[in-house]
Amino acid sequence: MHRHARYTHLGIAAALAALLAPAAGAYGAADAVAVQPPVPPAVVAPVESGFRQLRNLDLTAAEATFRSVISLSSNHPAGYVCLALTALVRVMSVGTTPDDERLCAQAAADAVRTGMDSLRRADDPWVRFFLGMALLLQARTCSDQGRTLEALQLVKRGLLHIERAHADAPRVTDALAVLGAYQYFASHLPWYVRTLAAFLVLPPDREQGRERLEQAAANARYCAAEARAALTTAAWWDSDAEHALGAAAALTNAFPANYHFALLAQHVMLGARRTGDALAAATHTLAVIQRDDRPAAYGMIADQQYMLGLIRIAQTNYQAALTHFGIAATVGRNKPWIQGWALLRQGMMHDVLGRREAARQCYAAACGPEYRSERLRQFARAFGARPYAGEAIE
Repeated sequence: MHRHARYTHLGIAAALAALLAPAAGAYGAADAVAVQPPVPPAVVAPVESGFRQLRNLDLTAAEATFRSVISLSSNHPAGYVCLALTALVRVMSVGTTPDDERLCAQAAADAVRTGMDSLRRADDPWVRFFLGMALLLQARTCSDQGRTLEALQLVKRGLLHIERAHADAPRVTDALAVLGAYQYFASHLPWYVRTLAAFLVLPPDREQGRERLEQAAANARYCAAEARAALTTAAWWDSDAEHALGAAAALTNAFPANYHFALLAQHVMLGARRTGDALAAATHTLAVIQRDDRPAAYGMIADQQYMLGLIRIAQTNYQAALTHFGIAATVGRNKPWIQGWALLRQGMMHDVLGRREAARQCYAAACGPEYRSERLRQFARAFGARPYAGEAIE
């Protein structure tokens, strides 16, 4: 799953699109408007508690906490955004369910409504930040439903609000986690996608993206850990293996119950060609997940089995890789972004092992309509027409 993987967690999942204009004012400059607390005083502690629960994948507790935030402050968008993020993290951990998709969409819509109402009464950079996040969450829903133009329009609106929040109040450094993640990661997209982003939004900027992520990692109130995760990935992509390995270890030590961070660390080890370390870490994490009785943990088995398959490929143990991809495809029924690629990888392993008919069956299955990745279908069709012969698909 390497660079086409759908990395999931709060800050990364929220960073859906592009920076529209450079931040006004230097980092650390005086705020242009009076800055209210991030959330109403009555819910400061519950919001921070909810974020800790969310980051530790205690999703049932996080949902209850954020619902209490909404009941205490129903006219502020923060609680609704946090509830939508909880539903999204559950989707990425457990798998897609209609209930969670509806909850994410409804909570984001409520956040947009309350955010717009609040800004009509008084300008507040934190309200504007949460409104921008809500619009990005709506963009994600539209994108998943194939409504690309509408998604781009929502992205543009959302990033404008987030950019203005930071321009008006540089202390709103959580904005930099979102803006920096887009700027950096979009700079790695194919040239034609970057050109489209530049035309519709603003050109990506790799260096400024990393700088902003570093500022967010050091200073963000809510998204510092997610900014650190994005920086870990950036170091990996930039072939700065030692930095990436150290940052990944720091994340997993700080958040041992977050298996998304554990998977990121394993990807970094694999990218650094430390396959023995990656296998040991993956085997340990799988055992921990299997002992964890939380639904969010069980749902991560598919991701971990897929990762084990990638590690076994790097070790040229293709039969073991085939077994892991088979398990990932079976237990990942609610995760089409895992199941589809696992089917493709099964086919590739069958080809390597000389089982052409079994490979064809896997490639045909990977072309199913439930798998929305055109890139996946392109590989499946190509290898269905001619056997896989060791080509890189990252």
